[in-house]
Amino acid sequence: LAIISSHLLVDIRVCTASPKWHSALSRMATTGMLLLLSMVVLAGHASAQIRGLDPAKADKYPKGSGSFTCLDGSKTIPADRVNDNYCDCPGDGSDEPGTSACYHGTFWCRNRGFEPQTISSSFVDDGVCDCCDGSDELTDCPNTCLEKSAHERQAIRDKVASYERALGMKAHAEGEAAALQQSWQQRHQTIYSEIDTKEAEVKQLEAEKARLDAEAEVEKAKQAAEEEEKRKQQEAEQAAAQQQQEQAAGDQAGQADQAAEDAPAEHEETPEERGRRIASQWTHDPESAGVPASDVEGEEPVGEYQPEDEIQHDEHIDDHHVHDHYPTWTPPPPPTPSQLAANEVSGKLAVAKSGLEDLKQEKSKIERYWVSRQNFDFGPNNVFLPLAGRCFTDRGSRWHYKACFFDTATQSEPHGANTVTLGVWKGFNKDYTEAIFHNGDLCAGVGQRSFTLKLVCGEEVKIWGGEEPATCVYTATMSTPAACKHDDLNREQQQLAALEAFEAEIRAEIEAERAKKAAAGGSDRSEL
Repeated sequence: LAIISSHLLVDIRVCTASPKWHSALSRMATTGMLLLLSMVVLAGHASAQIRGLDPAKADKYPKGSGSFTCLDGSKTIPADRVNDNYCDCPGDGSDEPGTSACYHGTFWCRNRGFEPQTISSSFVDDGVCDCCDGSDELTDCPNTCLEKSAHERQAIRDKVASYERALGMKAHAEGEAAALQQSWQQRHQTIYSEIDTKEAEVKQLEAEKARLDAEAEVEKAKQAAEEEEKRKQQEAEQAAAQQQQEQAAGDQAGQADQAAEDAPAEHEETPEERGRRIASQWTHDPESAGVPASDVEGEEPVGEYQPEDEIQHDEHIDDHHVHDHYPTWTPPPPPTPSQLAANEVSGKLAVAKSGLEDLKQEKSKIERYWVSRQNFDFGPNNVFLPLAGRCFTDRGSRWHYKACFFDTATQSEPHGANTVTLGVWKGFNKDYTEAIFHNGDLCAGVGQRSFTLKLVCGEEVKIWGGEEPATCVYTATMSTPAACKHDDLNREQQQLAALEAFEAEIRAEIEAERAKKAAAGGSDRSEL
C-alpha cells in the first residue's frame, strides 16, 4: 500500500502542475480520495523503516514528517517525497533508495540469514530476485539466504573441528617437550661415556678390518701365484702339443714333396702358348689358344675378380685367425676367508660409525637446547621445543625459503644453488605469532638481510608464501599446532553458535510468513 500511495502522490504532483487537470481532479470519487488518504497514512507509518535504505545512513533520513536533504546537499524536499518513485536527487539518487526511479541509485538488501548486499537501483522491481531475501521485489521471491550461507556455516564447522584437532596436537607437543627435557637431562649424564664407548668400538673395528685386509692381500698374492703357476703349466702343455702337431705336419709335407719329385715332369708352357691362353680367357674363344676349351675353362684368369663367397671365406679365415689372439675372459677368483671376514667387519663398522654420528648429533642438541636452554624461549609450556633443529622449506616459487627453528633461515635456487643466509635465530614476538631471524648476509646498499615467519594455527607443520616485500626483507607463513590458541577456538565456536541460532530464528520467520500467506490465500478464496 505504501508503494501504491507513493505512485499516486507522484500522479497528483504531476497533475496539479498543469491547470487542465483541475477539473479531472474535482471529479474524483469520494471513496477514491478516502482510499488515497488511507494509503498516505500507511506510507507515513512505514517511513520508520524505509525500503532499501542502508541502516548506516538511517540517521540522515526523516523518521516521520519533516524534510529530507539529498545526501550530496543539492536539494531539500518534503519527507513524503522519499521513495515516491520520482527522482528528486538526480545527483546521487539518495531520495529513492527503494525504487528504480534514479538510474544511479543503490538498494540495500538486508538478506536475513546471509550477508547484506548493495545492488543498483535499476534492479529493483524488475521481476528478477536479486536479493536472496527477495526484498528488491514486490512479487513473491523465496528467501534463499539460508541456502547461500550454508557453505559459510559448514566452513566454520570445519574450522572448529580443525582447531580442536590442532589443539589436541598442541597438547601432545607440550607433553613431548616435557619428555624431551627429561630425556635430555638424563642423557646429559651418560651421552659422553656412550660416545667414548662407541668411538672405542669404531677404532677396534677399524683395526680388525685393517688386519683382515692385510691377511686378504697375502691370501690374494698366494692365490695369484698359484694361478700363475697353473697358467705356466697349461702353456707348457699347449706348447708341447703344438710342437707335436707341427712335427706331424712337417712329415706330411715331406711326403708330399717326395711324391711331387717322383711324378713325371709336365710340359713347360712357352711364352707364345701362355699369351694365347690369356687371350682366350678374355675373349672366351678357346680356339685362339690352340687348346681344347675344357682345358681353358679350368684355368683361373689372371687378375680376374674373385667370387664374393670365396672372399668372404678368406675373410672368415682371417677373422678367425685374429680372434685367436684375443685374451680369453677368466672368472675372478673366489673371495678368500679373510676377505669374507673383512666384508663382515666392514658392515659392522658402518653401523658403528652411523651410531657414533647419531650420538654426536644428540650431544650437540643437548648442549644447545638443554645445557644452554637459558638462551632460548621455547614458547608457553615449551610448545615449540619439538621443532628445535627441524627445517621446513617452501618450494612454491623460483626461490626456495628454508627455515630451521632456533637456527638459521636461507634462500636458494632449486638444487641448493646460490644460497644466501637470510638471518639467524632471534626469537618470537610478544604473542608468539612471528618467528624472527636477523643479521643475515649483507645486502648491497641496504644492510643485513632479515626474515620473518608468520605463525598461524594449523594441523600440518609447513611453510608457504615466501616473498621479498621490501629489498632484502623476507617473509613467509607457517602453520603449526603450536600456534593454536583456545581463545581462537572459543571465538569460532561462538560464531558458529550465533550462526546456528540465527539460522533457527530465520527459519521460524520464514515458516511464519509462509503460514500467514497461506492463511490469507485461504481467506480470499472463501470470500470469493
